[in-house]
Amino acid sequence: MRVLIVDDHPMVREGLRSMLEPAGVRVVGEAGTGEGALRAAAASEPEVVLLDLELPDLDGLAVLRRLKARAPDTAVLVITMHDDPALVRRAVEAGASGYVLKGVGRRELLAAVEADDQDARYFYFLGLARWALDNRADAKADFEDGARLERANRPGRKAVSTALERVQGPARQAVNGVRP
Repeated sequence: MRVLIVDDHPMVREGLRSMLEPAGVRVVGEAGTGEGALRAAAASEPEVVLLDLELPDLDGLAVLRRLKARAPDTAVLVITMHDDPALVRRAVEAGASGYVLKGVGRRELLAAVEADDQDARYFYFLGLARWALDNRADAKADFEDGARLERANRPGRKAVSTALERVQGPARQAVNGVRP
């Protein structure tokens, strides 16, 4: 699998690379800016792009939309520190294949990348999973909205709720005691 890593922090890019390569994931490029991401994606034709939303030159969602416009079959996995349900919704609307918080471990990151490679969406939210697991109405509504969006825009792919069920056990352990 060919992966492009986009984050403005070199330490994060190196950390992601060190988590992916030992598992056999081929990192075909890195970029620290939105424009750099667009150039690197055109040059390396990745199957999956790991995209931070906070870049110094362009809005990450704008980069996401441009990546999907140029290469609709490329999976874009948002890697961010933001667990805001509204941001998750905007990322899905822009074409994100998945949304993973930077606090996840290697196993969860690899599962997200592999889910993208298998043409299935993967959403793993530390804080949001906690809200949903606790049946908070606001988070539950956001997950339901995400599932409706998923079914409307990507027929045949797994809904957000299905992806959450797949990681529910690890999510429970990972967010035990964590409050957003």
